[in-house]
Amino acid sequence: SVSAFLLNRSSDLGMVEHVFLGLLRGSSLQVKNVETPLIHQKMDYIFKNRNMLVNSYDYNEVVRIFRATPKFELFRSSRKELIQVCDGLLSVNNPNNIYCFQINTRVTGVLKLMIVMPTSLFSEEAIGHTVVLLKAKIPHQHCDWFEARGSEKSRLHLEFELQEDTLGKSELPNVDLLQLENEISGLIKPWKIQLRELLQSKNTGDEGARLYERYVPLMPSHYSARVEILEALENIQFMELLTRDDDLQFDLKHFSIPSVLGKSISLLYVYSKEKIHLIEIMPVLQNLGLHVIDQLTTRIGNDEKTLAFIQSFRVVRSDRRKIEEEHFKPLLAPIVKQVFKKKTENDPLNGLALLANLAWREINVLQLYRNLSLQLSAPLTRETINGVLLRHPLCSRLLFETFACRFSPESSFGNLIYRQEVLLPQKKHEFIESLVTVKQVTDDDVLRSLFELIENTLRTNYYLQQDTEETGISIKLDSRKIEQMPDPVPFKEIYVHDVVMEGLHLRFGPVARGGLRWSDRPDDFRTEILGLVKTQQTKNVVIVPVGSKGGFVLKNTPASREEAITESKNQYRRFISAMLQITDN
Repeated sequence: SVSAFLLNRSSDLGMVEHVFLGLLRGSSLQVKNVETPLIHQKMDYIFKNRNMLVNSYDYNEVVRIFRATPKFELFRSSRKELIQVCDGLLSVNNPNNIYCFQINTRVTGVLKLMIVMPTSLFSEEAIGHTVVLLKAKIPHQHCDWFEARGSEKSRLHLEFELQEDTLGKSELPNVDLLQLENEISGLIKPWKIQLRELLQSKNTGDEGARLYERYVPLMPSHYSARVEILEALENIQFMELLTRDDDLQFDLKHFSIPSVLGKSISLLYVYSKEKIHLIEIMPVLQNLGLHVIDQLTTRIGNDEKTLAFIQSFRVVRSDRRKIEEEHFKPLLAPIVKQVFKKKTENDPLNGLALLANLAWREINVLQLYRNLSLQLSAPLTRETINGVLLRHPLCSRLLFETFACRFSPESSFGNLIYRQEVLLPQKKHEFIESLVTVKQVTDDDVLRSLFELIENTLRTNYYLQQDTEETGISIKLDSRKIEQMPDPVPFKEIYVHDVVMEGLHLRFGPVARGGLRWSDRPDDFRTEILGLVKTQQTKNVVIVPVGSKGGFVLKNTPASREEAITESKNQYRRFISAMLQITDN
């Protein structure tokens, strides 16, 4: 066998290369590496340089490294290169991971890399994928590689002859070894192994193993085929938040995969214990101002049990503007969640979350004033008022900001005098200025009438600390200052808005008495109650000094009489409670 060995050294003339040709018998190539004199000298150098004791773990590991390395590589590698190889392999503390090392060499224009991976993954296919990846990343003229197999970990050595510039020079590229490790892991490690290692790295103790055993065996094959491990980790974290009392979770993130549909696509995730059918959730997303492109559902379970459902929706804004996911997730996710928990309504005004940066409770306030406006015999429909508020999101936001400026306990708004003399006039000026862009007369009238209602609101329970089950909002109005009030105009009026109930109470003097009724006229129950007041004033002239009337309606009356009566009693209590929270003398 004829072998050639190259020796490079520096001199005054630059880099000088000596080439030695040697004729070796075939039997000499079969001699163990550690028994070959020149190779043994290099081993002794490493033992002495690193102060390794004979038969210590590191000593024996170096012997194993030399035994596994091809003889020609040990001949041509310098002692400093070999000591880097040994240091790198000795630093590996988890043989199940992928490690990348750069071996520094004195030869210019050459980049040497060592890739260490578990022997169980060191297949021809894995080697091929790794070589193709690295050759694509590193500009080169020529590339050689060799393999070195071990019992637990094996390695792939690559040597790149780098491309030269027009001056015949080449510079070592800046190789991100950590990024390479991640990319190679993604190429060759089975999906489940990658997920198990990620779970273990993100959790302490046995928690990672527990999560793996709980969820991963129940994941269908189509899920692992299309879902990246980081996404799977996030899904597991959200599914862990599902409990008996909180059986819905939501997430919103950017859809990063390039698509012909454009760059403004977002991913909405819905996690639930029970499957949510499209007929239930599509109207909710539509009212949020979202257009659904497509949807995928994954059941995490087997034939015996189901842990959760993961539904992912690719969505864009109906106006095709980009959704800033980080900003809007705290607004959109709670609305969807509260709709399904029946804490708020699936209402077109929910679109103000995207359009006007309003949270679900803030939108509830505008729903209240819209519904009150409809009860004041306004010749407008709910759809008309909804359209006005959605077309003019700045005006809608200023309506709520005026409400907040009047009643919020936040110290940043200042004291009562400052609000009345400075902030509220400023807000009114801003609102009037915003109407300049409103072109339709009807739109202008609607917005001004809503502002008038807020401007003449005296009290509210909106900012009171209440139980989470209490969703009702009540306001007290100075009715005689509101021009749009139909006759007879009450002294004061309380309006109550809730998810399944709406009600009001009209009082015609500081001291008044009268009854409450359960109305069956949801579209004009105020007109009905006002008619009862007129009758009361005509017939009961002995009432001292004046009368009052109130009533409420159920938005979804149960079909059976018994259930309807029970529900009316429950809502009657909520109606009374909301009124008492703001009643004064």
